[in-house]
Amino acid sequence: MRAASRADEEADRGRVSRATSAHSATLAGLVLWALVASAPAQQLELEPVLGGLQSPLYLTHAGDDRVFVVERGGTIRVASPAPPGGGLVLATEPFLDLSDRVLAGGERGLLGLAFHPDYQQNGRLFVYYTDLQGDSVLARFENVDPSSGVVPPSSFVEMLLVEQPFSNHNGGMLAFGPDGMLYVGLGDGGSGDDPLCAAQRGDTLLGKILRLDVDGGAESPPFYTVPPDNPFVGDPTVRDEVFLLGVRNPWRFSFDRLSGDLFVGDVGQDSREEISLVPLGTSGVNLGWKMLEGTLCRNQSGGCGGPLPPCGSSIYTPPILEYGHGEGFSVTGGYVYRGDALPGLAGRYLFGDFGSGRVWVAERSGGGWTRSERPQLRTPGLASFGEDAAGGLYLVSLGGEVFALRSGATPPPPPAVIGFTAERAEVGEEVPFLMLDLERSGDLGERIEARVRSVPTAGTATPGEDYEELEALAIWLPGAGGVRRVALSVIDDVRIENDEELEVRIESATGALVDPQRDRMTVRILDDDVPGECTPSLHVLCLLDSRFAVTARWRDFTDLDGPARTTPLTDDSGAFWFLDFRNIELVVKVLDGCAINGHFWVFMTGLTNLEVEGEVVDIAAAAGSPPVYSFSNPLGTGFQPILDTEAFAGCP
Repeated sequence: MRAASRADEEADRGRVSRATSAHSATLAGLVLWALVASAPAQQLELEPVLGGLQSPLYLTHAGDDRVFVVERGGTIRVASPAPPGGGLVLATEPFLDLSDRVLAGGERGLLGLAFHPDYQQNGRLFVYYTDLQGDSVLARFENVDPSSGVVPPSSFVEMLLVEQPFSNHNGGMLAFGPDGMLYVGLGDGGSGDDPLCAAQRGDTLLGKILRLDVDGGAESPPFYTVPPDNPFVGDPTVRDEVFLLGVRNPWRFSFDRLSGDLFVGDVGQDSREEISLVPLGTSGVNLGWKMLEGTLCRNQSGGCGGPLPPCGSSIYTPPILEYGHGEGFSVTGGYVYRGDALPGLAGRYLFGDFGSGRVWVAERSGGGWTRSERPQLRTPGLASFGEDAAGGLYLVSLGGEVFALRSGATPPPPPAVIGFTAERAEVGEEVPFLMLDLERSGDLGERIEARVRSVPTAGTATPGEDYEELEALAIWLPGAGGVRRVALSVIDDVRIENDEELEVRIESATGALVDPQRDRMTVRILDDDVPGECTPSLHVLCLLDSRFAVTARWRDFTDLDGPARTTPLTDDSGAFWFLDFRNIELVVKVLDGCAINGHFWVFMTGLTNLEVEGEVVDIAAAAGSPPVYSFSNPLGTGFQPILDTEAFAGCP
């Protein structure tokens, strides 16, 4: 219900949108299977090989048969093969423990690890973490203690300290390229929309991938040198360490072991996730953020100190692959498979999505790339892929597990899983119903019942006032998949209260698992009672030269309800009637008391015993949140006269 007209109103008030945030969760102990198209066809399985880890973020090797797992809290764990039947055994003691110097949580923590190509000779490894001040540190360690098999933290050498303006978009990937140089990924510094324009500015390392020679100058600060063939050496506008720019948060990149090409997964913001390819021998490319999000033109240059080249400029290198937030919402870059155990995957690039857990296999097709999802490889909380020394691939779940990609028998159907198709939805007050979609995937053999209910969020939307409480049952019969819909009823009130939110959850399900990444969604109710120029109507009075908009609504004992009808009396007063035009039920008057006490006054009286609610809005003070005087009358009670002599202080 509008108290006053809005000049510009969005056409679609019931749209559904994806969020750019990700949650961390896992389906513990779940073995997922997938069939990957290949020639010849080859079955695959995800075999759980490690569990009980604490927020693992990455896995790599040191050139031997061990694997090393990075835990966000600041520890590196080492696992060795268990003869003779295979599998991995996790060492009891951490290989390196930096928990006393790492700030962990969200996108912060111990984020990256790379072993020197000559690690077996020099014992050097490199880590990237968030220090206790919230800044990013690139450091070197060495000299594993032969008696304990752990790295002494005292061998610490700080190589880079990069101040982080915000808590997110820390990047953190480390990898040695085929040229023996160390590549370091840094996000744009965080917040949203890259407010500092870090990804496009050359005077900061944020929003870049760096290329460092860690052998040159290794014995004295800064313990690295800049390779002379770095693309921006000699350019006073760009830091010498920069290899490429224009990234938002490069969450995992890798080099193809055979070709040397660099594949970069860059996390998107509102719309697109992307994979970019930098062929061997190419450098200095600009991947486009924040002018571009994937191939989507954002045309933003705020904070850049001047205009940037337009979206269509050849200065920007487009991604080879991208997907929208209907498929996922935080890309996890992967690897080109070059192992021997799975010849059907040779030369194909595997990558995934943290938010949805989906996994795709990509391959060259003509002059471009195509991708196909492997739905039964879905891994909730997919934080990273990893490689062992032989080129075997692993998937790391933030929930605490590591899976190895194996060749397997014909897979059974994956378990039935349900979840919302979107994380967020928006709806205008005037839209009576918002349809919320739940999706079933996996095994179709059983009947599924999912119970859904609305949950008020403290301080926001109120059940019974802004929406009707939702308790619904979504049912899939055996053999049925796809989407089921439940309806949320929205109440069109007359209060100016700004936009409000509530949460809708899948409370329980029989016959299926509930995807922990998609078990709830947030609904924002967009308030349409925004003042503007007062427009009188059957239920809107405009008083004191249309400065004040007065509205009213009623309900009787039979639950019949509707807007009031108005009768202007004078410039400063008017009357409302409800059921009978011959019976004035409510009189409202706004008095100019500015000369008396510096306020406008509100006076009301009436005969009604109906339930009434309404408001008086000072439109002249409409900047931000305008002053609003709300009034109400309970059903069955005679209206009590109101005289508020300090209702509005907006004089003159």
